[in-house]
Amino acid sequence: MSEVNYKMAISILIILIGYMAKRFKIVSYKDGEALARVIFNFILPAIIINAFTGITIDGSLMLLSFIGIAFGVLMLVLGNFFFKKEDRRMKGMLIMPLVGLNIGLFAYPLVEVIFGQEAIKYYGMIDIGNAFSIFIICYLVAGFYADDGSGFEIKAVALQISRSIPLIAYVLTLVLCLLKISYPRPILDLASIFSDASQSLSLLTLGIFLTFKFEKEYVNKMCKVLIVKYAVGLGLGIAFFLILPFNDMFNRSIMISLTLPSSLSILPFSVEHRYDTKFVGSIATMTIVISIILMWIMAIV
Repeated sequence: MSEVNYKMAISILIILIGYMAKRFKIVSYKDGEALARVIFNFILPAIIINAFTGITIDGSLMLLSFIGIAFGVLMLVLGNFFFKKEDRRMKGMLIMPLVGLNIGLFAYPLVEVIFGQEAIKYYGMIDIGNAFSIFIICYLVAGFYADDGSGFEIKAVALQISRSIPLIAYVLTLVLCLLKISYPRPILDLASIFSDASQSLSLLTLGIFLTFKFEKEYVNKMCKVLIVKYAVGLGLGIAFFLILPFNDMFNRSIMISLTLPSSLSILPFSVEHRYDTKFVGSIATMTIVISIILMWIMAIV
C-alpha cells in the first residue's frame, strides 16, 4: 500500500471511530457540536497562524481568495436557476449546501496528512474567500428563504461576521503578512500546540456528525443538489488545474477545494431559521462521503 493510501486509510478509520462512538452512545451529537466549537474557535485560528507565519502574500495567492468568493457567488446563481420551481422554504435548503466549502474541519487535517504543512497556505487563502461566502452569502440565503419570508437584517449579518473567530484570524493574519509583521513568539508557540491536535480531533468530529437516515421523499432533491455541486466543482477544478500557469500544488489545491463537502455551518443556520435539519444534515453527510472518495482519487492520480 502506498504512503498516500495508508495515510488516507488511517484518516478514514479515525472518522469511522467517531461515527461508531456515536452509534454506540459513547458520545452524542451534542458532543460533536461542542468539539466543533472548540475546533473552529481555537484550533482553526491556530492552524491559520501557523500556516501563514513567514510566508509572502503575492498576487497568485490573492487569486485563491477571489476564487473562494467567486465560487460561492456562482453556486448561488446556479442554485437559484436549477431550483427556481421549488417553494421558498425548500429552495433555501437546496441552495445552502451549494454555497460554502468545508475547508477548516475537513480539508486541513487530510491535506496536512497527505501533502504536508506547505499545502495548508493554499487552502487557507481559498478559505479566506470561502469564509465570506459562508458567513455572508450562505447566511443571507438562510434568512431570505426562511419560512416566514421575513428576510434578513444587516445587524444580524454583521453580528454573525463579528462572532467568527476564524474569519477574524484570517483577516488579522493576512494583514500582518502583508505588513511583514510576525506574531509574538508566545502566540506562535501556543498556535503550534493547538494545531497539533487538529488532525485527530477534526476527523473524530466529522465522524460524530455523520448521519445516514434519509427521508425517501427527499432523495431526488438530494441527488439534484449533489449533481449540481460536484458537476460544477469538479468541472471547474479540472479546468483550473489544466489551464492555470502555476505549480502543481497550487493548481491541485484549487481542484480539490472546489470538490470539498458543504460547510457544516449550514446546520446551525438551519436551526436558527427552522429548516428541516435532518434533510440538511443528510446532504452534508453525503458530501463528506463523496469528497473523501474524490480527494483520495485526486491525491493518487
